[in-house]
Amino acid sequence: MFSDFKKELLPFEQQTKIPQDRLKAILPPSFLAAGLTYKEYDGNLILSPSGPGNKLQVTFKGETYDNIIEQIIDQNPELEHVRDQITPDNLNKVLYRTQTTLTFERDTPIYLNNQEMKVDDLRTGRGLKGDDSIQIKALAPKKDTFLTFEFGGESINLGLKPIPMHTDELLHLYVLQSPSDKVLQLTIKIPDEKNKSFNLTFNINLAKAKNVKEIVDLKPLLENVISGKEIKINGKDLGLKSEGFPQLTPLRVSLEEYEKLLEIEQYYNVTFGVNKNFTDSDISKIDALYDTVIQDNKYAELNIVDKVWNVSGAEIKGDAVGKLVNVVIPQQDENLTILGVSIPKLKSIKLLYQFKVESVSDEGAKLKATKYSSFLIKFLKKNEGTDDFSEISLEMLRDKAGSTAG
Repeated sequence: MFSDFKKELLPFEQQTKIPQDRLKAILPPSFLAAGLTYKEYDGNLILSPSGPGNKLQVTFKGETYDNIIEQIIDQNPELEHVRDQITPDNLNKVLYRTQTTLTFERDTPIYLNNQEMKVDDLRTGRGLKGDDSIQIKALAPKKDTFLTFEFGGESINLGLKPIPMHTDELLHLYVLQSPSDKVLQLTIKIPDEKNKSFNLTFNINLAKAKNVKEIVDLKPLLENVISGKEIKINGKDLGLKSEGFPQLTPLRVSLEEYEKLLEIEQYYNVTFGVNKNFTDSDISKIDALYDTVIQDNKYAELNIVDKVWNVSGAEIKGDAVGKLVNVVIPQQDENLTILGVSIPKLKSIKLLYQFKVESVSDEGAKLKATKYSSFLIKFLKKNEGTDDFSEISLEMLRDKAGSTAG
């Protein structure tokens, strides 16, 4: 309100201090009676007690106080049912926790250090004009409170801030919350009574991660959160222990897939986006590529999605109709798309194991999966070429036949 008044009083750049007699001269009589004066602070004029050690006390009575309650309820209708529980003793708490802004018109009566005056008295040599009013708002904390949370030995440092509350809980507790743009968001409800325990809740959203590596780095900690581990705050054991979150068990699958994706990223020099949900197709592709290239397994066995296959080039004769056969399908320059990212020029070998021949024609053979059938796939490493197709496919077939016989 008084940010420009210094310039109006003393429009000289070289002037750094306002003489006290000039400050006293612009004080309304009601301010003088209340023992108040103006003091400079950071380029502004601040209304302060004139005597050392005195405090500035603002009091609202009667209609002004009733109007404050009305403004709180208007801005926080969820508190209507606890209107009568908002008292002078907890008013500051309610204003702070709801972050409610109070507006007072120029003719509103207030008390400063028990001296009655109007809002209009808060002018400084120039009257409030038109619909001018003053506002009072609780300042939100500018800085986060950083705490280190430890879950079964895995720790994370999070900044927390009080958040505006709009339920009757604010009468008994306050809430601190970490930023919502992080994979792990923590909310702490701290009761006003010191002997009561506080509540800690978690929200895990993998889609908030900036990249796959961030999720993989958090994987051990998130797994401990899901399974339920001892919780420490700033290294102190507060006797907190999560019972775990069985409903989040499917999240473990996603964490495992992201761990595989990171190694695939590094091997093929590609970058995957962060996806909240994996489809069955995504998981099949990731597992097949990871198992056979990164882990160098002989093959990956996938669920048979396509029950009927039309194959050409396979040496299947007409007398094979009705019989079970094994068919190798080598492929060069295959483009594999995972989560919208294409990995080009892959070499792969697919093995249709124990598929039934339905029919044979000049165009090829029609095969159908049975209860004995398996679908195997092997992606070749970068240093493996088409010359290796025959040896790799035979090894796949021998290994599968051996495991079936066993």
